[in-house]
Amino acid sequence: MAAEYEGKLWMVALIAWSQPPIAWVRTLTVRSPLRPTEGLPLFLSALRRSLVALHHARELYVMSDQFDVVWLRPALLAFGFEAVVEVIGYEKHALFIPDWGDTTLQVRRATSADIAAIAKVDAAAFATEWVKSPLLLSQALAFATCYL
Repeated sequence: MAAEYEGKLWMVALIAWSQPPIAWVRTLTVRSPLRPTEGLPLFLSALRRSLVALHHARELYVMSDQFDVVWLRPALLAFGFEAVVEVIGYEKHALFIPDWGDTTLQVRRATSADIAAIAKVDAAAFATEWVKSPLLLSQALAFATCYL
């Protein structure tokens, strides 16, 4: 969805659906010099109406990180969004297996035949907004093929 005025794009949001009726704002861009507090409420209202009308989305999530905590998070909180979870992650700098661990456990590359089982575990392990569809999981196999 995009907000345009006088032939210029002022805001753009890229939306993804991992598990309907939940929608995720994957990217949100605001053109300078517009401040998020100036245009965001109107833009998000229109975005929510469109998602409900066109895609039957009932919940809208935005992932926030250290880069937007100053400018975006306060605007979202003021608009009525709630902080649901804080995720602490790490960055792996090398692609080696640090320890083979329990040798009775078999680690192998996942195949398309494993998607149904992986999706079942994913759905049981995570809250609905974090669950990935079998289609997304199958696409992820090209990049991360090791599952336990």
